[in-house]
Amino acid sequence: GRGRLHADFTRNFGAGWQLDAIFGYYTDRNFRREFYENEYDANLPSNTFLLLTKRYGEFNAFLLAAPRINEFENRTEYLPTLGFDVSRTRVGDFGLQFSGHTEVSLLRFRPADNDPRRAISAVRVDSANWFNLPLDLRWFTLDPFAGARATVARDFLTLPQGSSRPGLSPDGTFPGLAPGVDRRSGLLYRLLPFFGLHAQTFFTGVFPQARVPGLGIDGLRHVVMPYVRYTNVAFNSLDEIRERAFIPFDEVDVLDEFHEVRLGLRNRLQTRQGSGENRRTVDYLDLMVELPVYPHPRRDNNNRVFGTLELAGIWRPAPGFAIATQGFFDLYEGTFIRANASFNVDFTDVIRGSLYYRLLRDVHQVVGINVELTLSEVYGVRFQQEYDLELGKFRDTRIELTRDILEAFTIGFVFVRDASQGDLGFYVSLAATFAGPGGSGNLLR
Repeated sequence: GRGRLHADFTRNFGAGWQLDAIFGYYTDRNFRREFYENEYDANLPSNTFLLLTKRYGEFNAFLLAAPRINEFENRTEYLPTLGFDVSRTRVGDFGLQFSGHTEVSLLRFRPADNDPRRAISAVRVDSANWFNLPLDLRWFTLDPFAGARATVARDFLTLPQGSSRPGLSPDGTFPGLAPGVDRRSGLLYRLLPFFGLHAQTFFTGVFPQARVPGLGIDGLRHVVMPYVRYTNVAFNSLDEIRERAFIPFDEVDVLDEFHEVRLGLRNRLQTRQGSGENRRTVDYLDLMVELPVYPHPRRDNNNRVFGTLELAGIWRPAPGFAIATQGFFDLYEGTFIRANASFNVDFTDVIRGSLYYRLLRDVHQVVGINVELTLSEVYGVRFQQEYDLELGKFRDTRIELTRDILEAFTIGFVFVRDASQGDLGFYVSLAATFAGPGGSGNLLR
């Protein structure tokens, strides 16, 4: 048989203890391609993890276990990770704040069943600690910070003379051992001191007489907030240790010197919507633009001074209606790298729908429609259809019929029509929701 099993569970035990878990299993890679095309196209991992968290005021501790379940996936496993957090705890009486994040991990890379790379593992300790000194200067808010990130690993790589440290593979995992690269046992450390500044200001205007009933406007408040995010990782101690590198399991192992300035502007229009007890202030129109700038472009951004321009916006013309868009624009090539837009409608509790557009440069450009109908307290219907603008053809059609049974269970009958073959696929999904004191759990498909 073929299928997918996905389960998620959350339980708050009180006294700061919480358990979160997700289990995701597919019988084969092709099952995702046939029935979950969006997940397959995006190469999304099927997350499986167990996270136990203990919160105590400004302090957190957690235990994470994230194994690989599906044999067809390349994954870095965390078996386990023990972590500690502290966030902006006060130091002294002059506004200084301390934050820190520390993880102790047993890491293991497991290649897919058809991948020639070999499995490899190591123990790693990674700790970032920094101080903030937020300042409110009436018209400006400044938040300077400085700290250091230290990483120690029990195993490391030796490199041929003059070679650069290896990065991650295209799928974000261990790339394998290149010729002349050997694994050695012993301690390797890295220190990354950093500093930076977050700064912002805002301007407001209030227009209580602005009213456009047809567009859901009942008074306006205009807020413009320019901001700057400056970060400088000034030094990498590994540069002083020649022909040595961490085994690259994830992004932590390949961190390096880095210098970035992010310039942004957020522009919001707020109004009052609803009536009686439901009347509230909402962000009627919210627009954001952000541009990264790299003082050392050759090192940090493929020799480009400017990074990808990010644009985002959402317009809520009335309760139940929303138009949202987001895009990442390449200034040098004059094209969007990726973009998406959607028009979402909740007519009543009975019908909800959305029209959407999705672009991923050199991969696909898709428009689609998604409609959900609640036929009764126990029956529902969901319909999804997409059209690929670049290929000029429809993608798979998906229809799902659901029925709630025994209050805790939902059974679904899912029909998928293959757009290229015309074949009709069918599978059954079972969902269960169990509520308990302080928590709930879900079992989905």
